[in-house]
Amino acid sequence: MKTKKITALVLAAVMAAGTTATAFADSDVVNRGGDLDDKRPLTFNDETIYENEDGVLTPSTDFRPGDTLYIRLDELNANGDKKIEDEKDDMNVYADWKVGKDAVESIDIVYKKGNFFSALDETTFTFTVDGVTFKINGAGLATDVAVKNAILAEIQDYQASHPDFLKDEIAAQMENYAGTVYAFTYGGETKNFATAKEALEAAGWKYGTYYTYDGKAYENTDVVAILRAAGGDNSSATSKYYADSDSASNGYGTYSDSDMSEGSLTSDCYIFTNGQKFVNSSVITTVEDLMSTNVVDGIEKKENVFKSADTLLGEKDALAAEKTVSAVNGYVENGTVLTEDQAKSKAAAEAVAAAAANAATEYGVSYKNNYTYWVEIKTKEDDTTKVLDLAGVLRIGSTKNKAEDATNAFQLDTSLDNRVYDSGAYVTVEDEWTFAPDSRSVVKFSDDAEDVVLYFGENEAAWFEFDARGQSALNLEFTFDFNKEIADLFPEANIDFLTFTSKPATNRTGDLYIVADEDTYLYEVTDDGVKTVAYLPAGGTGSAAVSAALGVKNINGAEYDEKEGAWHIRTRKLGAYAISDTELDTSRTLDGDESSSESGNSGNNNGTKPIPDTGR
Repeated sequence: MKTKKITALVLAAVMAAGTTATAFADSDVVNRGGDLDDKRPLTFNDETIYENEDGVLTPSTDFRPGDTLYIRLDELNANGDKKIEDEKDDMNVYADWKVGKDAVESIDIVYKKGNFFSALDETTFTFTVDGVTFKINGAGLATDVAVKNAILAEIQDYQASHPDFLKDEIAAQMENYAGTVYAFTYGGETKNFATAKEALEAAGWKYGTYYTYDGKAYENTDVVAILRAAGGDNSSATSKYYADSDSASNGYGTYSDSDMSEGSLTSDCYIFTNGQKFVNSSVITTVEDLMSTNVVDGIEKKENVFKSADTLLGEKDALAAEKTVSAVNGYVENGTVLTEDQAKSKAAAEAVAAAAANAATEYGVSYKNNYTYWVEIKTKEDDTTKVLDLAGVLRIGSTKNKAEDATNAFQLDTSLDNRVYDSGAYVTVEDEWTFAPDSRSVVKFSDDAEDVVLYFGENEAAWFEFDARGQSALNLEFTFDFNKEIADLFPEANIDFLTFTSKPATNRTGDLYIVADEDTYLYEVTDDGVKTVAYLPAGGTGSAAVSAALGVKNINGAEYDEKEGAWHIRTRKLGAYAISDTELDTSRTLDGDESSSESGNSGNNNGTKPIPDTGR
């Protein structure tokens, strides 16, 4: 039986109420904790359903037919009053089953040890990080936030004293910080920068947009310098006149030697006698504007470049030219250079935070194992492929009438099933599936399923291939458990067993392969003993099919498939099989009698030669 442990975050309200109270299915408690007095000292207060795991009742949500379900009861503190304790022993549980009564074997009140919440200091939060298991006492951790903070603090403390803890995660985070930094060395000292721009600027380079004219570099404000370099002269500007109103207002244009009624130029005007052009530097204040006047030709704009004296270079060329700056390996975070120790510290903090966040969603909650009263519901074994709903109202009282008078009740609503779950959903097989031994093994088959292969055991100890078109659900539960009764019949043999517990039958005949050595013998286990399915003579040169029976119908033979290293049986019914290292006497039965059946190991078997004695 496999159970699913409760690992959800503990709610503060739940803790304050003194109960786990996490709802599963649709079960609920009516008048939670009500009607509790010296005449009815037991009451329902917790809708969690429990199962027995290693002698302790533990919360579960995974129930199969045959499981025993437990519902915890709160009890009145007797404070030494024997009458109250006796009254507890007189309490009974009465069930009004709505659905699933036939699935119930019995219902009773028992006194057992269970893992349930009683106090915060008896609560333990358990989680595993990087192979290390942590346990935190719940004292003072009444909220989810408090639990999360405690988990973070626990991991932080451990990592601080164990440098190798989370080392892979820390190394991965260090890679996120790793990158190229730029070292500027001057006067025997080196300083690292996150970007080439910062390092080059530290070395004296200027970065930005520049303009070139006649081989020299200028900034955007160097209008006058370019005007003069281009031959502009303002010494006689005041003796010249604006040629028109547009020239006067725009700050550039043509000028006239005679007054055109627009006034004379100012001393900020630089005139170019060739073409009688002028530019007013008090109006045209940037080189960008100067380029738009078309008065001076040959100005070029250079964007995102580095300037040193009159040299303009792109970043790559500037780095090559500047010998005091070099690119080196380092660590950077959000534009800030980190030392290796800083990077390691930040990486550790990030790794710890991530681990804590993950642990806060997956931690387990356990409690001090205490004895208390429980409603015990035993269900019947059933290899059904269906889901069995189990619903009804449970009440507590010394008599049925008194129980029905109580307002406190447990509304049970759950289910029992043998279906295989994967990712929270029932499994529907389309082409193949692998089953684990002694576990849920009911599956449905897809409408598109045709050739299906079912594997049994993690290492494919057996497999069954068949045409699954139109196949209904099957219970394929199996076990490798040792069959002591059969083994005791044949103490001289070493026997392995494969048992399909529900004896499933498919619509169509398929091929069953059971992995075994080629010098083994294969038998089918019956209610009385074993019957031969097939054997392979000691020499290993071929196979011989044998049919034999002990109170059952004849079994079709099998062959050993040397290519697969397995026994091969054509069948549509999966039963119980024994693989022996020596021949077994099929006339032996569990009651100790020996049959004179022709299936024994003496004489002929359906006309074949006698089975050789190859015991070891």
